[in-house]
Formats: sequence, structure tokens, C-alpha cells
Amino acid sequence: MLTEREQEAIDNIMDYFDFNKVLKTMIALDWKWFKEDYKSIDDLEIPSIERIRKTARKALMRAIEIKDYTSGGGFEAEYDDGNLYLRFVVEEWDERASDE
Repeated sequence: MLTEREQEAIDNIMDYFDFNKVLKTMIALDWKWFKEDYKSIDDLEIPSIERIRKTARKALMRAIEIKDYTSGGGFEAEYDDGNLYLRFVVEEWDERASDE
């Protein structure tokens, strides 16, 4: 069960995060996810804004549940010291990756 503060944080993110920008980015990059009812590796599509929002909400809920970081589909959700964050990441590099 979410606390009032956690629910408020989710509501604020869902109200103010620019999901249209995410969709425009996905269209520009031809960034596809598996269809919800996929049957093969080729069942890909650019998701609807509703599905993008649903995926983001699930990530936020999961971050709160585990009190940590979670990611998927380009989204990163993080619960850190009582604060909730949502990012949509197109490119990232970690210097430590070059050490492997």
C-alpha cells in the first residue's frame, strides 16, 4: 500500500512528465517495444502514449516497492531517500564499462 506522500509523488510525475516528448523521440528513432500480445520476435511497434504512461507508472510503483532503482523500455525509475524520480534515457555511458 502506498503512503499518501508516495501516491502524491506518482501523481505529480504522471501529471508533469512530458510523455509526448517520449513518444516523439520514439517515433524519430523508430524505437519499438514488443506488442502486448506478441507471438514472435518480429511483433514490434512504437507504443501508444497510453502504453508509455502505463509502463512509466509501473516502473514508479516498482521503484517504491523495492525502495531502489528499476529500468526498462528506456525508463529509469528511482526511489532514493524518500524521493521519486523518472527519466527516459536515450543514451548513456558509464566510464566503468570500459574497464570490463
